[in-house]
Formats: sequence, C-alpha cells, structure tokens
Amino acid sequence: MNLPLSVVNADRVGSTDSESFEKLKVPRITLHSVTQETLHVLHTPDDRLKAIHLDDYYQTYKLMAAFISLLDSALDATPVAPATANGKGEPNGPPSP
Repeated sequence: MNLPLSVVNADRVGSTDSESFEKLKVPRITLHSVTQETLHVLHTPDDRLKAIHLDDYYQTYKLMAAFISLLDSALDATPVAPATANGKGEPNGPPSP
C-alpha cells in the first residue's frame, strides 16, 4: 500500500463526533481526509458533500481498513478473564468444591 500520509491538526477548528467520549475518558482517535486545502471548509456553509474530494476520502478509507485489519490480526482471539479483586484473574477465597 503506497498511500500519502500527512498531518493536519484540526483540534482547534471544530469538534468531532468522538469528542463526546472525552468526559468519560474513553480512548479515541480521529482519522480524516481533511487537507490544508480543505481545512477552511469545516463547519462553514460550504461544509457539504460536494466539498469532499473523493480521492482523499477513498485513500482515508483504505488507510483505516488496513489499520483495522492490522489491529484485528494483532489482537489475541482468546478471551482473557477479567481481573478480580486479587488482581490475578482468579476468584477470591478458596476454590469451590
């Protein structure tokens, strides 16, 4: 995959849908197809479907698909028991007969 990669800091331009999770301390990441040339469009009357550069949007889609695939293949498919009060994933107290 030979995708161009760049950074556009949109933090002070507006908000994303994922920001509503911030107060709950839910980790989040924002991936977008905004470029320096399209940054001025965000949250203005020109922020419409026709403003989307479909090539940039599709490149972002491919990047996200590859990233999710990588995460999926890297995660262990075996479920892990949640930690208990003793922190070892074992039940508290003596084993049941």
